[in-house]
Amino acid sequence: MQTHCPAGKMGSIETFKNTSPWLKICLETWEPLLSKEYLISYPTSTVIKRQGDISESVYIVKSGRVMMRSLSREGKEKIIMFAEKGGLFGEEGLFEGMTIPYSAIAIVDCQLYRIPIKHFFEVISTNSKISFAVMTVLSRKTYLYVSQVLGLSFGDIRYRIAGVLIYLISMYGQPATNGVLIDLPFTHQDMADLIKSSRVSVSKIFREFTDMGIIKKEKGRYIICDLQQLENIVNKV
Repeated sequence: MQTHCPAGKMGSIETFKNTSPWLKICLETWEPLLSKEYLISYPTSTVIKRQGDISESVYIVKSGRVMMRSLSREGKEKIIMFAEKGGLFGEEGLFEGMTIPYSAIAIVDCQLYRIPIKHFFEVISTNSKISFAVMTVLSRKTYLYVSQVLGLSFGDIRYRIAGVLIYLISMYGQPATNGVLIDLPFTHQDMADLIKSSRVSVSKIFREFTDMGIIKKEKGRYIICDLQQLENIVNKV
């Protein structure tokens, strides 16, 4: 996808692709695993897997968006990632018999392939391309988890918001007359849940970014007017 990013200024976008909480992969990658008999529809708000469940299936998103969310014993919520078309989840507990570390929830109507464990292992043991794709997903998730820990430890809220906005440009950016339109609706509460902050704090930073001329909002969508300033924020950490 092309955006209005100046030449030589894509480094931060590429970095945040690797640490992105949005898991999106070409669906055709998983073709040897897919079968119509495994395809299931899940309405919005359906809890597909619960935190602490034992892995019995692996899921691949055909359409829609699934949120992975963890809750602490005190009831505090942390959004871990989102799986979109081609996204794989549920595989984390298969190899060591561990439980799922998050709940998976359909945040829009979804169609998912629910792959039985037996079929999953049969394919990855005989198909090197699928095996490599699974390792790539696991590697990305590990990178994401470490980056989230580091971001919470060392990155302030401005850094975390700027990082998410930079990634959203790469995934949902559309050229606009005054910058790059992020063609994905989200609220300040959505952002707060994702970066583990409060809605009030997020709203304060969004007002600051607006006053600085970095962003503006039109018809429920955000436009990034100054990518350079966002990159300066994330590169300071």
